[in-house]
Amino acid sequence: MPRNTAELRVMKDFRERVPRSQQTPELPEGAAVAASLRWHCPSRWRITALLCQLHIALPLLLAFLPQLLLLLGAAGKTDASQLTDDPSGRATAVYALNGEQTTIPFYLHRLPGTVVRVKLYQQKANRMFYEIDGSRRADGIFSVGSHKIEKDWASRSYLSTSREPALLKVGHVTLLDSDTYICNVQYAGSEETFNETVRLIVMIRAAAPLAYVSSSEQQMVPLIDHRLGPFNESTKVTLVCEVLGGVPRHRVYWVTKLTQKTETVLQDITRVHLPLVITRNLLLHKFVCVSEAIDGYVENTTVIVDINIPVEDVTIVTNPRNISGVVENKEAEFHCRAEGSRPPTRAVWSIEGGPPLEPFFYEEIGHNLSSTFSVLMLAGKKVLDGRRLRCSVTHPVFGTIVREYPLNVLYSPRTHLRLGKGVRNPHDIPEGSDVYFECVVDSKPKPSMIFWYHNGRPIETKDIPTTTAGTYLILQSVNATHSGNYACLATNPVGSTASENVSITIKYAPRCMGLWHQGWNGYSATNVTVLCTLDSNPRNMNFNWFVQIGLKKADKIRLPFTVVNETTTKAVVDLSTFEQPSVTVECEGKNDIGVQRLPCVLQLSKRYDLYDGELRDCTVSSHDEVMYFDRLVVQCRLPRTPQAPNLYVMEVYTGDDMSLLLNVSSGSPQFIIASRSFGSADQLVLLIYSVNADTNVRSQRTVRLAIQTNPYTAPLASIESSAPGLSTHDLILVMCLSAMLATALK
Repeated sequence: MPRNTAELRVMKDFRERVPRSQQTPELPEGAAVAASLRWHCPSRWRITALLCQLHIALPLLLAFLPQLLLLLGAAGKTDASQLTDDPSGRATAVYALNGEQTTIPFYLHRLPGTVVRVKLYQQKANRMFYEIDGSRRADGIFSVGSHKIEKDWASRSYLSTSREPALLKVGHVTLLDSDTYICNVQYAGSEETFNETVRLIVMIRAAAPLAYVSSSEQQMVPLIDHRLGPFNESTKVTLVCEVLGGVPRHRVYWVTKLTQKTETVLQDITRVHLPLVITRNLLLHKFVCVSEAIDGYVENTTVIVDINIPVEDVTIVTNPRNISGVVENKEAEFHCRAEGSRPPTRAVWSIEGGPPLEPFFYEEIGHNLSSTFSVLMLAGKKVLDGRRLRCSVTHPVFGTIVREYPLNVLYSPRTHLRLGKGVRNPHDIPEGSDVYFECVVDSKPKPSMIFWYHNGRPIETKDIPTTTAGTYLILQSVNATHSGNYACLATNPVGSTASENVSITIKYAPRCMGLWHQGWNGYSATNVTVLCTLDSNPRNMNFNWFVQIGLKKADKIRLPFTVVNETTTKAVVDLSTFEQPSVTVECEGKNDIGVQRLPCVLQLSKRYDLYDGELRDCTVSSHDEVMYFDRLVVQCRLPRTPQAPNLYVMEVYTGDDMSLLLNVSSGSPQFIIASRSFGSADQLVLLIYSVNADTNVRSQRTVRLAIQTNPYTAPLASIESSAPGLSTHDLILVMCLSAMLATALK
C-alpha cells in the first residue's frame, strides 16, 4: 500500500515514462575528450570554459592525433545502447523495496586476468553512472582505483570490489531505479570487454488483502472475523478479494478448486470475484485469498464458510428403569437430544408448555454440526400422571421443534372407606342386617390386594360370615360382635395405604356372658348363690330366672332374683328342695331389640359319691373381647385333693361325627385352646378326665361338655359316668337332658 501521495505520484510517473531530464543523449565521437576537458575547466560561464578547453586540448591533439583518433573511435562504441548482455544469456534479478537499501551483485572474475576498468550502465536510462579506472596500476582496480560517480548516484551508492561478487550498495532506492544494469569489465592487456547484466526491480508492497461478500440482496460487505455467513443452504453469494496498491502489481487469486473466478482491476485496486452456491459440503470450508508479490512475498486472508443447518432429529428418552412409569416421590431421568444443527440449539423442558424446568445437566457437543444434550431429573408426583413432558428445541433461524413424552406416574393407593347405601345411621344397625363397606381406591397400578381390619386386627373371612368382592366387604346377619371400627388397606407395587376408620354399632338382644355359682363347695345341699351376666344394646334389660327339673315345659320353675347392676343379677337355689340329683338353672333377658334367643344354662349336681381326684363343676368361657372366639378357657375343680393325680386330659371331638380334633394334657384342671384348632366345626364335644401319673389309671368318671362355637350359645355341661352304681333314673335324665340340649343347639 503506498505510504503517501507523493509516492503514488512517483509510481504513476514511473509507469508512464522516465522523465526526459534523466535521459542521456548518445555521445558523439570525441565525447570522452570533451568530458575530460569539462572536468579540468569548470566554469559557470560558457565562453570562459570554452577558451580553457581549447588551450589545453590543442597541443594534445597535435601530438597524439593517431592515438586520440583511436580512442575516440573506441569511446564511441561503448554507450549503453551498444553494450551486449553477458555470455550466460540470463540477467540476475534483484528486488528492493522503495525507500530501502539494496545491493546489486556483479561477478568481475568470470574471465582470467586483472580487472583494470569497470563501467556501470543503466540500460533504459541509456547512460553510464559509475566507473572505476585502475588502468595505471599493476593490480588494476583492486587497490586504489579511481571511482567516478554521477551526481544523482554519488551520495547513495558505492561499488565494493573487495570480494567476489562485487557489490553495488545503493541506499534509498526509488521506483526510478528500476532498470537493467550492465557491468562492463575490461581486463589488463586486452581491448575486449565482458558485460554482466543484473535487473533491479524496485517494489512497493500492496495492502493486505481484504475479503468481502456480496449477494443479490446487498452490496459488497466486509467480512467480520473472517467468517462468511451464516447463510442458509442454496443461497447464492460472491466472495470478493480486494488488494490495494502494489508495484509491480501483485498477483491476486483464491486458493480453491472452483474455477469460475473473475478478476477486475480499477486503478490501484485488484479484485478477484468467486461466485458460490452455499451447500452443506461447504460448511467450515476455508477459502484463502493470496496476494503474491513478484519477489515471492505473500500475504493472505482466510475466509471460513458458516451455514445455518436445521435440526435433523429431536428425541426424548428415559432411563430404562423408568420405562414402566415414574414412581411417585422418586426422581426419574429424562434425556432430550437434538442432533445435527448449526448453530447449536437451545433445549427447554416444561410440562405441557408450563414454566421452564431446570435441567440437571446441559451440554452442547460437536464442532461442525452440534448436538444439544439436556438431562432432566423429574420427581414423580400424582398430579403429573397423564400429562405430557415437553422438550422444546429452538433454532435461532428455523424456529422451534417440540417433542413430548407422556408421563405415566405410578403412585401408592389413596384409600377411602365408606359405608354402603341403605344404612341410615351407622350407630343404630339392628342385628341380623346385612352391612357392606366399599373401599374406594385410587392407585396406579390397580391394587393387587385389599386387606380388611376390625378394631385394628385383620379380618379372617373364614371365621366370620363375610363376603369380599373386589373392594367390597359384606357382613351377613350382623350381630353384636360386628360393632367397632373398620378400615381397609390397599397395596400395589408402589406401596400400601390404610383408609380412615369407619365405626358401626349393632343393636342386639341380650346374650349370655356368664352363669356361675358363688361360694359353693359342691358337697352340702344347702342354698347355692348363682350369678348371671348378660350383654345387650341397648343396656335396658328385663331378667328372668328358671330352674329346669324335667324335660317338659311345665317342669320349668321361675326363680326369684335380685339385681346387682344393669347387666348382672343373682339368684339363690336351694338344692334340698329338689328330689333330682341334678338341676339346670337358666337365666335370660329381654330388651327393645328382642328376647334372648338361648338362655344361660348351668347344671348343679347333688352327688356325693365322687371319688378322690374326679372333676366337677367344669365351665367354659372366652377371655377375649373380640368378635370371634380367639381362645377357649376350660376350668374344673376338685371336690377333694388329698391324693390328687397330677395329670389331666381333655379330648376335643366334632359334635356331628365325633371325630377327634385335639388331645391335650395339663398338670392342673385348666385348659386353654386356640380357636383355630377347631377348624370349621360348629359344635364341639369336650371329654375331660384325670389320670394317675403313678399307676397310669384313668378316673372312673368323665366330664362331658357340649359347646357351640356360636358365641350366643352358653356352654352346657353334663356328667357322663362309666362307673357301676348309676341309677336308671339318672341315666334316663342325662340322656333326656342331652337330647334337649342337642335340640336347642340346632
